[in-house]
Amino acid sequence: MLELALALHKRAIYPVGHPLLKGAVESLWRRAIRALEGRATLSLGVARNQLIIEGVATDEQHPLLRELAMHLHDHQLAALCFHSGVTREEVDDLLALISVPAIRLDQPIGTLGTDALSRWRSIALFPASFAKLELAGEEAEADVEEESTESQQLWLELARTATIGGGIEPDGDDSSDPGRVAGAINAHRGERAYEQVVIGYFLQIANQLHRAPKGSRGADRLGGRLSRLIASLSPETLARLMDMGGDDAQRQEFLRRATDTLSASAVLDLVRASASSTAPPISGAMLRLLGKLARNAGGGRREASSADKLLRTQVRSLLEGWTLDDPNPDGYSELLRGIGHTEERIGTGSERNECEPERLVEISLECRYSGPATEHALARWVARDGMATVLDYLTSVPEGQVREALIDSLVTGPVLSEQLAAPRPDVRVLEHAVARLREHATEALLEALAQRGERDWLWLADLLRRTGDGGLAIIVATLMKRPPDSQRVLLGVLERADVLPSEADLERLTRSDDPALRREALRLTIKQPATRLAGISRALADRDEKTVAMALTHAPKESSPVIVRALILRLGNGADLNQDLRSRAVRVVAASGSEEAVHWLTRIVLTQHLLFRYTKLRKASPETVAGVAGLAAHWRTHPHAALALLLARRSRDAAYRHAVRRGEEK
Repeated sequence: MLELALALHKRAIYPVGHPLLKGAVESLWRRAIRALEGRATLSLGVARNQLIIEGVATDEQHPLLRELAMHLHDHQLAALCFHSGVTREEVDDLLALISVPAIRLDQPIGTLGTDALSRWRSIALFPASFAKLELAGEEAEADVEEESTESQQLWLELARTATIGGGIEPDGDDSSDPGRVAGAINAHRGERAYEQVVIGYFLQIANQLHRAPKGSRGADRLGGRLSRLIASLSPETLARLMDMGGDDAQRQEFLRRATDTLSASAVLDLVRASASSTAPPISGAMLRLLGKLARNAGGGRREASSADKLLRTQVRSLLEGWTLDDPNPDGYSELLRGIGHTEERIGTGSERNECEPERLVEISLECRYSGPATEHALARWVARDGMATVLDYLTSVPEGQVREALIDSLVTGPVLSEQLAAPRPDVRVLEHAVARLREHATEALLEALAQRGERDWLWLADLLRRTGDGGLAIIVATLMKRPPDSQRVLLGVLERADVLPSEADLERLTRSDDPALRREALRLTIKQPATRLAGISRALADRDEKTVAMALTHAPKESSPVIVRALILRLGNGADLNQDLRSRAVRVVAASGSEEAVHWLTRIVLTQHLLFRYTKLRKASPETVAGVAGLAAHWRTHPHAALALLLARRSRDAAYRHAVRRGEEK
């Protein structure tokens, strides 16, 4: 079509024999030969603003194709048909005939008669004529101003095209009557070029109705005419028209717009025709439902409005999800056919009537009934998709007696023990089991904690936290009977649940030989207001650096002299601490606000020359630099800190100078 548009354009502006014109004809002829490979004919329908080829309409906004359609339409041509074996001379002669604009000729090409339009062996032109149409009746005259010119013209052009050779004679009746136009379309059975033109006008009318303002009388009249036309078409003809060359996207777009603008009965007819002409079918039950809605849409005012709205809503939803080759799987369809007659066979799970097990479970939940068929389906579902998937579904549906019974049949103590003993347990199944069994799952989880390795402690601790108050009470009661590794994990569980063991048990655990267990016990001690200061002091004195680091994290929150003395004592006796911990401890002391702190800081920062006995800064270390920074930040006006800060500002060591500036900036 693009080649034809370009060739026509060049034929109109270049003289005969021009090299560019010769190349355009050659290119169009070769393109036609390629397009006709494997087919006998190629039909090109002409609508007012677009072309239709093999049932598919071109974009109305495409400049070249729109111009070509309007050019052919002005010549009153309804279709062009190319046959295999077309020659270059025929193509050249066709261009010579149709390239001249209609306004420059005495009469349009479509009115020249059969001899002029059928003079080629492999090309045929089909005319269109308004001779059989008339606007009659007082109603048309009264509404001519209300009805848009474009809507009126579209309908007249559709009627004109449809009545070409359709047996309608100008006998005084209105040849644009929808019923008579439908009769003409039904009479042209299987004429591809003719049907393509009709399809094109269907698409243009749907677009016009979609663009028209709501409540427009012209659009309402046009929609009513098209609705009556569709209702008068035979199912076979409508199915051929809705095939639209197999273009599913174009068909669905037409159906969407028709759903919004045409009558309920017309929408139903279009859906039925589309279901019979496309690969994705619609079930008979759905079509019967839509048919009932369409019939009710013509009843009483209130009922009709509700049914009409429901019909259009269902059709829109159908179009959005219309993707399955067969929405009813064979097993399900067989089950529905036999469900009223073979109840005993369904209960045995025979292969003939077996469908997806989840469907049977869903039916049981909806019907609030569970029997042997449900149990069999549940077992098949678990075997196919796994217990976790089934439990995810069952816990997502509303509560009910059937749902609870099904979950109880899957979640049992033996199932929990089996999963905990597996090399790679399914944590999702365990989560469902613990949520169901609660404290009754605690003993099995504690046993697994003692038997499994450290890499499994994290998810086991999470499951233990889910056992609730009853499970936590069991943990507290049996804590001291567990091995140290298990005790450490259980202390973490209790901390996150904000539950404490007895004071005596906690005291014993803070003196354990296991550093990690001691640290967890001290963490719980520090968490309680009554034992917080004692816990921090004990943790600062611990020989485990991780425990000291934990204590330093909590120490800045306390300005008690007890903590300051514990820190000073730890730094004085803690040669085993690394420099990072010592620096952190110095910063905590400096920020404590204690008078004892400033005196201690000046002592670790200053010293006296061995020979001349004057005061000087100690050699810079992470600890002394942290001390200077702490004095500058918290004690810059204190008399005992003045000398140390003065010497640090004048020091040749850049670390001291930077420490003073950093502290003063705070």
